[in-house]
This record gives sequence, C-alpha cells and structure tokens, in this order.
Amino acid sequence: MTQSAGVIALSPWQIGLAVLLIGLVVAVSARQALGLERDLLVGALRAVVQLYVVGLILGAVFASAQWYWVLLMLAVMTAVATQAAVSRLKQPIPGGPQHRGPRPSLVRPAVCHPAGRHDPR
Repeated sequence: MTQSAGVIALSPWQIGLAVLLIGLVVAVSARQALGLERDLLVGALRAVVQLYVVGLILGAVFASAQWYWVLLMLAVMTAVATQAAVSRLKQPIPGGPQHRGPRPSLVRPAVCHPAGRHDPR
C-alpha cells in the first residue's frame, strides 16, 4: 500500500483479498441456503461506489481549505446519518413526525419580559 498526495493506492493482492472474502461470504450464504447472495453482492458494490464518491467529495472539500465547506459537509453528513438511522426505527420517536401529541421544540424563541413579569393582556 503506497500513499501519495493523500491517496491510498491498493495493490492487486489487497483488492483480490477483498474480493475473495466477499466470495467466501457469498459461498457460505449459498451453502447454508440463506438466500442472501444477491443482497451481499449488491451491498459490496454499493459500498465500493459510495466510498469512492465520498472520497472524491471529501477530497474536494479538504483541498478547498475553507472552514465553511468543512462545516457544511459535517452538517450534511450528520443529517444524512440521522435520516438513515431514523428510517430504520421500528417504533416512532416520541415527539417525532409520527407523534400526535404536542411536539417539544429543540429551538424555542426567547421571549424577554421586563422584570421577569408577563402580563398577557
């Protein structure tokens, strides 16, 4: 494994080992009649494509050397991870979008009253 300009180059034997391990898992699934072979192969291909695309995006963000791009990327990654986690929940989160009662807000408007008194009239 060599590294130049922040890129990690994988040798043919490392890629071969990864393919061999995926093949081993697919073979075990077929031998045990689990029916997961297609899902395993699609998942492996998706992982490769997603890691490649994320690597390109992060490379561009860090190459720009602008703090606001890094913060934007952090916010986007957090939002996507949160959405992925919430979509896998079996039961809705209390106070979430499926909840029918009053919703607690994360951001509440600040209301200042003189001397701490509030007169609703």
